[in-house]
Amino acid sequence: MRPAKYGAISDTNRLRTLLFVGLLAAATMSCEGAVAPEVLSTSDQTGSATPPPARATGAIQVGTVTIGGSLDASFNRYTIRIGRDRVAAVGPNSSALIGGLSEGTYSVELVDLSDCRVLGSNPRNMTVFAKLVTREIFRVHC
Repeated sequence: MRPAKYGAISDTNRLRTLLFVGLLAAATMSCEGAVAPEVLSTSDQTGSATPPPARATGAIQVGTVTIGGSLDASFNRYTIRIGRDRVAAVGPNSSALIGGLSEGTYSVELVDLSDCRVLGSNPRNMTVFAKLVTREIFRVHC
């Protein structure tokens, strides 16, 4: 038993100690390459649940430069395909910004080219970082 001058350990202090030890263990695991547990929800002092903080996202900006003279005058856009299920439109000499992307590497492809072809590789791998814009220019010959 503890001497009286130190006082009794309250349940609140025990909980704080356990939380501190848990956070310390999670930080140590993160430093060693392991992934710390993800917070699924938190609650405020009223006991109501709040959603976890939003994950930071990044963006991809795709530009096109169209060369050659055989582009049909009625043609007004290419399609950008990001991964399997995300698409956006971009003009023949224009750019498009696609935001809200999680960090990672994406396959980005320019499609619906009419009678034109991309110079260089298509698709291209682009890496997205949180709070940054990754840029790529596709040169298209018609």
